Amino acid sequence: MRVLFSGSRTVKDHYHIEMMMAALAQKTPKPTLICGMAEGVDTIAHDAAEIHGMEIIKRRPNWASHDSGETGIVCRCDPSSTCRAAALRRNWVMVVEDKPDVVFAYVDKPLGQSKGTKFTAELAISRGIPTYITKVEG
Repeated sequence: MRVLFSGSRTVKDHYHIEMMMAALAQKTPKPTLICGMAEGVDTIAHDAAEIHGMEIIKRRPNWASHDSGETGIVCRCDPSSTCRAAALRRNWVMVVEDKPDVVFAYVDKPLGQSKGTKFTAELAISRGIPTYITKVEG
């Protein structure tokens, strides 16, 4: 089973994420974490997956690239700067190409204020992927 954990970079609540990872490790044969490697939820989920010996697919954004590729996410950045759309393109790859079986999204503010998490959750839902959004403390 492939699982994608997504969420706000400001989330510090380890408890809920670690408990979910422990349950997945115990009840799911060979779970694989799809991880965006950002601060907050991604890092917490990554560390918990390592503790439980899960396979991890690491997806870092390519901040230097301004090419939308297959994602259709158009960059309007200054080509001499880092690309602000890179994280959204990375999130698209995690949902569309890595094909998670389920998405867990954790936010510590209204979903609309967490652009990347909102984008990821909405994309997963539009593709029929079960998606669970949980509000946690910052």
